[in-house]
Amino acid sequence: MKLTYKLVLKIVITTIIFLAIIFITMSFMSAITKKPFSILGTSYGVVQTPSMEPKIVVGDFVIMHQTNYDALEVGDVIAFESSDGSRVIIHEIIQIENQGFITKGLNNMDSDFDTEGYITDDKYLAKVIWFGGGFIGKFLVNQRLL
Repeated sequence: MKLTYKLVLKIVITTIIFLAIIFITMSFMSAITKKPFSILGTSYGVVQTPSMEPKIVVGDFVIMHQTNYDALEVGDVIAFESSDGSRVIIHEIIQIENQGFITKGLNNMDSDFDTEGYITDDKYLAKVIWFGGGFIGKFLVNQRLL
């Protein structure tokens, strides 16, 4: 019985250490590249603005997966590079046209078209597949702002 307990404990501890190493590596690579760093097509980020409230709030963690650009639909929340390349924006697709997508933050009055133009395949980064945990992320965002 003790041997089984010790084995299970070692497996759990090894798994936690492995996940922590992946998390730290992704964080450092994201800080260096200024873009979400992807492992096996999946990346994460922390929302820093209220543009998607009330759906996605400041501090929420978002898990993004590199989904085929042509498979995206109206209503999907995506991450894309801003037109000046300085930041990653997470907004909802509100319209699909031949030239690309038009997006909008739920909390914004206007679409992103005037500032970002069409979101094309070269600006698209990933589709948001999960978000939450804002209570932890909000602390991280507030610490960064200090």
